[in-house]
Amino acid sequence: MKKGLLSIVSLLSLTAGPLSATTSFFRTPLSFIESRWGTVHYPLPPLDNCGWQVDTMGLVYQRSACDAFGRDPLCGTNNCKNICDDGNDTSTTRKTVPLSQLWFGKADFSARDIGFVSSEGNPFLAFTNFSPRFRYYENGVALALNAYRLVGCDKSWFVGARAALPICSIQVNEVASVKLSTITPDFEDTIVPIQQQLHGTSPGTGSVDSRDVKAYRLDFLSTLEMPDGTPMVEYGTVTGDITGNTRIAGQDITNNVTQTIGGDTNDRRAPVYVYKQSSGIVPLPPKGLTVASLTGNVPPTGQNLMISSDANVLLAADGSGPVDGQWAAFGGFTPTPPGGQPNYQADYAGNLGTNVAAQKQLFVVPVGTSSGGTTFEPIGLVVQNTIDYVIQKLQLASTVALDFFADKGYSLSSCTSGAGDTFIDFYGGKWCDCWYGDLLVGLRLPTGTDSDNQKNLYQQMTGNNGHFGLKFGVEGGYKACDWMGIKGDVFWRHNFRATEKRAAAFVGSTVHNFGPCIDAQVKWNDLQAHVDVTVFLPKCPNTGWDVGYEFYYRTKDDLCYCATQAYNLAGVLQTLDPNLAAADSKLLSHKVRFEVFSQWECVEAFLGASYIFAGDNVMKEREWHIGMKAYF
Repeated sequence: MKKGLLSIVSLLSLTAGPLSATTSFFRTPLSFIESRWGTVHYPLPPLDNCGWQVDTMGLVYQRSACDAFGRDPLCGTNNCKNICDDGNDTSTTRKTVPLSQLWFGKADFSARDIGFVSSEGNPFLAFTNFSPRFRYYENGVALALNAYRLVGCDKSWFVGARAALPICSIQVNEVASVKLSTITPDFEDTIVPIQQQLHGTSPGTGSVDSRDVKAYRLDFLSTLEMPDGTPMVEYGTVTGDITGNTRIAGQDITNNVTQTIGGDTNDRRAPVYVYKQSSGIVPLPPKGLTVASLTGNVPPTGQNLMISSDANVLLAADGSGPVDGQWAAFGGFTPTPPGGQPNYQADYAGNLGTNVAAQKQLFVVPVGTSSGGTTFEPIGLVVQNTIDYVIQKLQLASTVALDFFADKGYSLSSCTSGAGDTFIDFYGGKWCDCWYGDLLVGLRLPTGTDSDNQKNLYQQMTGNNGHFGLKFGVEGGYKACDWMGIKGDVFWRHNFRATEKRAAAFVGSTVHNFGPCIDAQVKWNDLQAHVDVTVFLPKCPNTGWDVGYEFYYRTKDDLCYCATQAYNLAGVLQTLDPNLAAADSKLLSHKVRFEVFSQWECVEAFLGASYIFAGDNVMKEREWHIGMKAYF
């Protein structure tokens, strides 16, 4: 098949139309939201020692990511140290991968990885490679109100509360310079034109019959459907009668088929054979191609010449039996075997029928002739003509493939705007001139946007997607001298189980977050910790700069689908795989952050930035923010 046609039916239609697959959260929490102080640096002392202390905060921020930290999907095998760039199998890595690996589990994948085999009778889906490349942008503002009261005889104890609300816009955009989808390079090898020649039974007579046929690779045929929706290849099972025989194009093509050939009304011969080539490519004669002569005459070995004689072996249930260059016939059942011929019915459906790798090594070819005759088998020609008819119909209706995903409503661009979740913290502790410490309990209220449409593959919610969160934390700091302070904190959060919309992941697939939208119950925990060093200017004790480190860990999603099966995009009922759906949701990051600040009486201004320099399954975030605080 020509590449011109393939380019017509390539699935660039994915960029058209709005599929939404809410994914796991690959971004890290915003530090200025989680900390009760709002700022990164060592907290400044209260303005006075009486009564209530109140401050408000407002800031703008931006963060972005073009790639992520992660590992090659092959890592985790016994050869991991030879595959990974850093030569170790720890969780943290500095290896960068495209963001699509976080979203889908693979940066580059085929439609087969998503779970397509038949692809609604359109083989171009099964033979399409996807290489999505995109960038993450987030812009927003954050507002916070903090109030606490000094208590105790010396006013060194305090209790208070803080509320914070981010408002943001999240965009995920395709990189225009990268081609989203391409037809797999080996697609052109799936249909090979062949000239079959048959030499007369009398040596030296020179009688020659010939015809043009095609060799069809079995994995390609297995993606096709007949006009009535029946699979082109119906793999046989062991039923003890002819109903279990393998059929192609509706025809029994096993070794016990009765045909009328050259006047013989009881010629038992397979209408098609399979030709074995482990490479998935039929070589051109005479390089490695066995050419059989029925009469002892040596037929010409010109370009694309293939002569079929009796099969070398019967094809085993798993596709084994022939070696490269040999022919094999599908085994079948016959009710009255002539001459005691045994039955060879095999369970191809449960073996070869599910093994795409084995199918790619076998080419289906109409049989050239019966031994000693000069007439080609008729059923083999029926099979070929039917296959060619179906392929021709696909060519004329190539928009079926072009519009496939668009018709399903899938999109590969996303923009989500709105308020995020509301954070409320209650805390209490002690403040002294050279140190402070407090305990904290926080709530996360799901006021952010959520999604009930999983057909926008890149969509990221502004909040927790409907999950309530409970946080426990401890904060403390020590001011070693007037010009330097060290502080740290640890927060643990539990995000309660809630029902959300997730993309269906199916057993046998290797890609997640790409499928029909179904309900799933999800929960997870996360841990966040910081260490910061703040330097104050000696002559301006309320002005300085801060440098710090953040550790963040998110557990794997505890995900349970609300059903055990769902229909894939081709309308086939398949078993769901919650483990695949939760794959790559465990997140680990290491971040450095920096901030400068200055306070003038009741107003403080600050400017900060952060950068994730290592991690696993996390975006390589770059973030900056600028804001002000007002003290009352």
